[in-house]
Amino acid sequence: MKTASPIFVTGMPRSGTTFVQHLLSRHPKIQIFGQEPSGLTWGDWLQTAVNGVVSANASNDQLVEYEVPHYATPQSPQEAASRFLDYVRWYLTGGMSVKRWGAKSLTQCRVAPKVLLDVWPDTRWIVCIRDPFRSIESLRNTFDAEQKVELPTAIQWWTDAVRFAHAHDAALPVLFDRLTEPSEQSHFVDQLFAFIGEDVSSEVSEFAARWPVVHKVVEDQDRHYTLSDTDRESMLNDHAEFHSWVERLGYLPTEVAAS
Repeated sequence: MKTASPIFVTGMPRSGTTFVQHLLSRHPKIQIFGQEPSGLTWGDWLQTAVNGVVSANASNDQLVEYEVPHYATPQSPQEAASRFLDYVRWYLTGGMSVKRWGAKSLTQCRVAPKVLLDVWPDTRWIVCIRDPFRSIESLRNTFDAEQKVELPTAIQWWTDAVRFAHAHDAALPVLFDRLTEPSEQSHFVDQLFAFIGEDVSSEVSEFAARWPVVHKVVEDQDRHYTLSDTDRESMLNDHAEFHSWVERLGYLPTEVAAS
């Protein structure tokens, strides 16, 4: 059933996720909700609920003399996940929406993808990928001027998202910064809606034809942070998997590629 399984738009921050969320939501049969607010990372809660079933059942099995279970828990991790995800769906949609539904989530492909795919095997993931160096610069020029997200953390976010995108048939990797020409953008829209199993609507076509900037937080002239050549070299030298994906996807800095 299409309306039972969500569509997740995910990826590293500043990689095109907000645009794709708005593009999908232009379709009259689809609504993609915004990302979870700080402190409400329900993927963590979901994984905790599933893990709790395993430990609770193991403990209950050891307490066979008790007339009632010592730990309250569903019978299986699958049941726990299903109940929890029904709650998430109700929470987001305000009821069992007749629309295809989903959420922009920057964490779920890192937090609980296996659980989600086990419970909702028809889930579709749109993983937005952008030059990681430019994503990090954009992040620090907009939401992270204080540089609370350290480079190794940002590198891990990008690497996890790219790895996930290329490891699952249920995920569509999108090299968002390569969609610069109208023909490339049009092909992406057709590919995207074929992947989720819906026809492109007139509303979607109109939005895609304009290709608007949706989430311009800070104007270009007010952005000052840039990664140095030394930063980039260290990022590549110190993180082998990151380096491998950067090279595979054609994001190596020019001076590194030339050497």
